[in-house]
Amino acid sequence: MKNSVLELMVVLSIVFTVASQVQANLVVNGSFEDPVVPTEEWPPDPLVPSDEYPSLPGWTIVSGNFNLCGINSWASAVGNQNLDLAGNTNGSLMQNITTVVGQEYTLSFYYSDNPYMSVAGVASVTVMDNSSEVLLVDETVTGPGNNSPTDMEWKQFSINFIATSTSISLTFTSLSNPDLNEASPTLDGVVLEAVPEPVTLALLAGGGVLIFAVKRRRR
Repeated sequence: MKNSVLELMVVLSIVFTVASQVQANLVVNGSFEDPVVPTEEWPPDPLVPSDEYPSLPGWTIVSGNFNLCGINSWASAVGNQNLDLAGNTNGSLMQNITTVVGQEYTLSFYYSDNPYMSVAGVASVTVMDNSSEVLLVDETVTGPGNNSPTDMEWKQFSINFIATSTSISLTFTSLSNPDLNEASPTLDGVVLEAVPEPVTLALLAGGGVLIFAVKRRRR
């Protein structure tokens, strides 16, 4: 009985460790919940960077500024906050992320528009290999247009790429033209996850079989 329990504990430890590594989001502060915008804040979308909100933890501000949209701004896709990519001017922000050479990754995020402008906004997303400076992802997204604060019509973007070095830079940039009344793009729920390799999936499946076998032995 003791051996069976020990075997089960070892198998569970391996399975949970592998599963957590596979599912871990490599992006820091991808839903822009930090810093927290208090519910009593007015306006509810403070400018970043500013004296009160000098930075966005996890992210490097490349250029321009942003509005950090709190719970009283408009509906978020994930959590309570999201980011308007253009405050007083178009903004660009970046995050360096450690990767494994040859590993496939999935990048996903939600995007929409500032609902108080009528023309759909445009943003770019790039993933650059920090060693070769080659772009692994170079895409533009266009918001829904004609959305509302209570119905933001968030869209989800997803793309896979294979890392070619041990570090990448993930960058989002507003491309909207305010002279054309184009809405500033909004961003939320940024996630970067490793795609499970066949051997990892086999290990997870094998762990399930072993757990079942141990349970049967205990009977």
